[in-house]
Amino acid sequence: SGAVAPFEMGGVLSEPNKVKESTDGSHDGIVWGATGMQGWRVNMEDSHVTDAPLSGCPGTRLFAVFDGHGGASIARICKTKVPEIVSADLQGGKPPAEALTNAFHGVDIHLRTPEGLGELAKVVDEIDQEEQAQSSREAAEQRSILRMLKRGDTTADNVGCTAV
Repeated sequence: SGAVAPFEMGGVLSEPNKVKESTDGSHDGIVWGATGMQGWRVNMEDSHVTDAPLSGCPGTRLFAVFDGHGGASIARICKTKVPEIVSADLQGGKPPAEALTNAFHGVDIHLRTPEGLGELAKVVDEIDQEEQAQSSREAAEQRSILRMLKRGDTTADNVGCTAV
């Protein structure tokens, strides 16, 4: 990897990491594929779910991309929490669009609880351990997000996720 240069939401490499990780499959006649690439970022920040079965909702699957917005920790939490919340809401009779919207709001609420902050701290530590040989800037950004959430700062604009 190249040297790190300053960037608004974190460090960037002097040239992009073009290594791609791909997965594909099919289920019940639906064929899918997903590819992730780190690009200019110091570390991979995005996460995704493909063909995730939703508990209690036979024949319903979730496909989503979670953009790290400057850090991997929130995207990783969304990867597990969003399917859980969507499943519960669909089982409770909510329409899919409402269940998906509620899932993102639910993750935001969860991250402001002691349990959510503990989960976030654990994920940050995991990222830290995985990337020991790489820049520690990512971990510093994640700890900054954690500190903002602990203070109740709801204006942390780099905490978020998107789904497609």
